[in-house]
Amino acid sequence: MTRSASALELFDEIHVNQLKHLGAGNPQAALAVLARYTDPLRASVKDRGFEYAEKVAQRMSIIAKSAADVDVSTEAMRCVLIAAVVLWRFRALDAFDAMLENISDVRLAEHVAAMLLDEREFAGPALLRHANLTLPPALRAVRVMLEKEPEQRKRDT
Repeated sequence: MTRSASALELFDEIHVNQLKHLGAGNPQAALAVLARYTDPLRASVKDRGFEYAEKVAQRMSIIAKSAADVDVSTEAMRCVLIAAVVLWRFRALDAFDAMLENISDVRLAEHVAAMLLDEREFAGPALLRHANLTLPPALRAVRVMLEKEPEQRKRDT
């Protein structure tokens, strides 16, 4: 088992009730735990079955919903985005869509928008698959930007 895979296994053993406490607790501690999950997820999620994306979406949704800190919610959403797109699991993508559509805090929307721009290789496929997503203004701006990028690349070549 690789180091990345074992990091995923360790995180996956955290009980659901503990995930709620992780999100609601000390933001620095939560971010440290999520950072130790995000990098291994990025490195080895492709080796998992597509249903693993649903597991990530379910568990990260718990953290995001319970989080009092926008950075914690944003990092949880990053994990869902990566797993959903890499494994191209529609239920996980739908969960990600729901997370985006339920953002009502402007500050969270701005943090998520910045994350989506950082993760544009994943964000493009996720955001552009549905034209009818109801997104906060900051996320609509990212979507428009991602829609224009292929056109811009064509003009630049």
